[in-house]
Amino acid sequence: MGYSRSKTLATVGEGTLHVKDTENSDDLERLNRDTSKVNKELYSGSVGTSVEATLDHRLLTEDGRKQIAEDVKKASNAFSAMGDAITKDEVGLKNFFEHQGVVDTNYEVMKQFIQAEDGKYAKIWNDQANATPEQIQEATNAFSKVIAYQYNISLDEAKLIATDSFIKGANYNQPTTNTIVINANGNNNALDYAETGTHEGTHAAMNQGAISNRETSELNEAYARLMEGYGNKDFVFVYTNAGYGEVKTDNVNKPIAQGDSAIIDRNTDWFIDKAINDPKNVDYRVVVYSRPVVNSLGITMNHLFGVVDQRENGEPSKIFSLSGNGVMIDGGTPTIYMGDLANVNADKNSKNTLEKDKGYLVDGFKEAQVIQVPKGISQTEFDNIVLENAKSYNILTNQYPTISQTINAAIDVLFGSNNNPSSEYRNSNTYIDNVIEQSGGQIKDFENAILQNSGETSEKNAKETAKKLNISNEQLEKEIKQYQGLMGELK
Repeated sequence: MGYSRSKTLATVGEGTLHVKDTENSDDLERLNRDTSKVNKELYSGSVGTSVEATLDHRLLTEDGRKQIAEDVKKASNAFSAMGDAITKDEVGLKNFFEHQGVVDTNYEVMKQFIQAEDGKYAKIWNDQANATPEQIQEATNAFSKVIAYQYNISLDEAKLIATDSFIKGANYNQPTTNTIVINANGNNNALDYAETGTHEGTHAAMNQGAISNRETSELNEAYARLMEGYGNKDFVFVYTNAGYGEVKTDNVNKPIAQGDSAIIDRNTDWFIDKAINDPKNVDYRVVVYSRPVVNSLGITMNHLFGVVDQRENGEPSKIFSLSGNGVMIDGGTPTIYMGDLANVNADKNSKNTLEKDKGYLVDGFKEAQVIQVPKGISQTEFDNIVLENAKSYNILTNQYPTISQTINAAIDVLFGSNNNPSSEYRNSNTYIDNVIEQSGGQIKDFENAILQNSGETSEKNAKETAKKLNISNEQLEKEIKQYQGLMGELK
């Protein structure tokens, strides 16, 4: 930016100029005689800045202003992607240009999905309380189709399932295609759906080579989670920029129960079959199973055991369980069993707990739950935490109940107890429940799993008391874990 000042000179032109009283006159040499140059610069300078003002005529229309906002959003995404390449191991400098492309593609996925049919499908996600399960399924499949188009990959019809809320979604791998699965009961609003759909779509694109596989499954998972964040922010921007109103962030989900929708029931049955019988092609690998146990009175209850399967870090799959063998009648110190799944015989009639567990794993288990990886850690980290807690459970402070105590607990369950939360007795079901929960996972209430929730009422009361005494929940949780023989803190 410059500044200057000039003046216009009086000009006398050519010829002879006679001046009287030259003694008191100014110097004639300073008179301007050049008629072609009548301006004179007095001073000029510069502050070192050049400014050009240009009006973007898009400002004059609503559509134009939306285009400008989109340009700003894309520039912001590009800047974030640059930062990812510098700070995120799952991106790295070698994948910088690809990552920029993925971020751009992800934005186009959201834009195409949200604007389709004047926002029809996005509005369904954003107002699930007033939508039918079939409409949510239709919207979810529309999102899957857009992912397939934008990444140029093959995706089967997406499946909306209704199962335990601890699973948000999954991706089922097949030789030439993938299936995106979203759990209606595990996602609270449109942003959850956008995040989960983006996460599983990223995995599908990796499986089919549209996005480069990272060096480990953990980095693949981390990259899918990174893209979740872009999915969330892109959905909010595109939805509001399109003029569709506010994106709801509270829980607008209407839980779907078995029998509410035939198509959702079929999808759920399909997923459970794949998750249990073909786990290597489903994202999650920590699974809790239940099998029947018949006590001396002929009352059939269920026993829980855990499996950490398909460990992609090269470690063997594990099966673990707690047994009251030898102390079932009078109670006492139980035994922790853990073994390599491949080396354990499958025998329902065996007296060995792991062999019996595996026998029912192969044929005849009652229920199963795939445990979702907690946010903030990788699958391998979660595997290791679960196995470490399973090994370190304090069997001395968690003695097995007597047979009469077990029978009383079973009767309480049959008469409506929620798996004995007010009890203080511990058995194999308490063991599995505590290991999963104290590892950061969430486990459902298994049917007729006596003493699964034992101690939870007293823990709840202890938390309320601790709050009154200004003892932090973190400190109390640590003490509970240490009492159970589990890790004091997650690393």
